[in-house]
Amino acid sequence: MASCAVNQYQGENENIITGTVNITGKTTVNSTLTAVPKLNKSGSYKFQWLRAGNPINGANSMHHKLTTADYQKKISVKMIKADDNIFLTSETTPDVTFDTLNLASLSDYIESKGSSADNPALIVVSGNDYSRLADYITENVTNAYFFELDLTKMTGQTLPERIFFDFANLTGVQLSSKITTVEDEAFLGCTELRKLSFASDSEIDITFTAEDFSACDLYLYGAEYEMAELDEKTWKDKTWKSINRSNTN
Repeated sequence: MASCAVNQYQGENENIITGTVNITGKTTVNSTLTAVPKLNKSGSYKFQWLRAGNPINGANSMHHKLTTADYQKKISVKMIKADDNIFLTSETTPDVTFDTLNLASLSDYIESKGSSADNPALIVVSGNDYSRLADYITENVTNAYFFELDLTKMTGQTLPERIFFDFANLTGVQLSSKITTVEDEAFLGCTELRKLSFASDSEIDITFTAEDFSACDLYLYGAEYEMAELDEKTWKDKTWKSINRSNTN
């Protein structure tokens, strides 16, 4: 099933060949994108895939397998005539993410980027399987590296109990607006956790206690809410809706 169907551009030389080119496929690391041309007649042409507008070396077939080099980049493709005159160009895809069901390159990415708590690897993850994500990090990512999770593209509604238990080098989490429930002690043992962000349209209505965060030096961010320190004194027996509403910008 295609997760990226882009808009189409008309061919530039209508006297020779006209048509459109689409990109289909999931925009996640290790997935394969396919260029799908629709032409008014056959012709001699090749492809050039682009990453953030720049040609990808060697990416000249109808297909492009996404790698960690494509992560957080937009991808597009050009169809090129035999004489190298470009005549069709696709629109760009959304930013490439990691998929919770296909995380084979995640540990390599973290280990190449997350050198310190002040400079963590930012991991943007899509899908709906929080348990799969947590299991993979537990099994493959050592505590020598630091990372922040952007879960805004996740579709699951619940963060399970102790889902990030003892993720000592998790420094920040950006929650999806789809989240409606955070179960007990979801962040227990996350001793480096410094930031927890909620989407501005979040519908979360939950109770946080000190045990949920295990004495983290943590701050809450939300576009419609005042930033508040989440420590034992501030958060014991307080609820999400008790936060003083104001603009943080």
